[in-house]
Formats: sequence, structure tokens, C-alpha cells
Amino acid sequence: IHAYYGVAAMALTLVGLVSLGDVLLPFQVLMLVSAVYGLLYTLQKAYQGDPNAKLLSEAFAFVSLTAIHDAATQLGILPWREMVSHYASLVFLVYLGILVKNRAGDSLTRHYHMIHELETTGFLQEKILPQKVFSTDHLQLEIFSRSAEAAGGDFFAYYPNVTNRFDLHIGN
Repeated sequence: IHAYYGVAAMALTLVGLVSLGDVLLPFQVLMLVSAVYGLLYTLQKAYQGDPNAKLLSEAFAFVSLTAIHDAATQLGILPWREMVSHYASLVFLVYLGILVKNRAGDSLTRHYHMIHELETTGFLQEKILPQKVFSTDHLQLEIFSRSAEAAGGDFFAYYPNVTNRFDLHIGN
């Protein structure tokens, strides 16, 4: 909602229908409401143990405090020294950068674990395939299997029986 208000307020200010001072306070109140809502949501996720939500809740807390400071300054509750919300933007961007780095690291870790599991599965699949060549006076069975990936879904096995024949099992 505050994004729509911001666009409309800028347009009305540029056209000259309202002054910047008239639109600033409502925009800050809307930002404050959004910040509080975001903070409550991330605090709920942080309470559930999400480390990224903990990081984001710290950033939201800082943004909320600076928004309260600027709103109080605008209302005349605090003396005018300096608006500090631009510092909050910088800090919030730094926190977001850390969050993106953490999420990328988590994704890479999951990817490496998945590759390791596939390689282990491929190794085990290779080991359970028959290793000896089967041959009779009339037949020699050669063994070859290659997966397109680290692990495949193909399986074969053969079992010689007492009548000098063999059973061949192929699975895909």
C-alpha cells in the first residue's frame, strides 16, 4: 500500500497539488505499519528457529527504530537534528547482503550433499552388479554398465543354474 501511496504522493508533489511536507508523514506512518508487520512475521519465523529470519528481524528492528525516530521528529516530539532513516536503508541492505550470502551458502551445501549422495549411490550400484564373466562352451557373457549420471536406474544380474544355463535379470 505504501508503495502506491509513494508513487501517487510523488506525482501530486511534482504537479504542485500538494507539498512534500504534506505527504511525508503519511508515507512514514505507512512505512512504520509495514515495518511492524514485517518485524512480527520475521520474529515468528525466528522463534521457530529460522536463522535467516533472526537476521532479518534484527534488520527490521533497526529499520523500525529509525522510522519511529523520524516520525517522532516529523511530529515535533523529538527535536530536529537529523533524519536517520537513510542509515537504516544502508544497514538493511547490508543485512540483506548477508542473508543472500547465507542462503546461497545453504543452497551450495545442499547441492554438495546431493552430489555426494549420488556418487555414493553410483558406487554402491556398481558394486552390486555382477563382477565375474559368465561363460559356457557355447556362450560368453561380457559385463558392461555405464550410467549417464553419477547414479543410474539400470540393473542387471545373472545366475548360472545346474543345467549349464543361466537366468538373466534386467531392470530399468
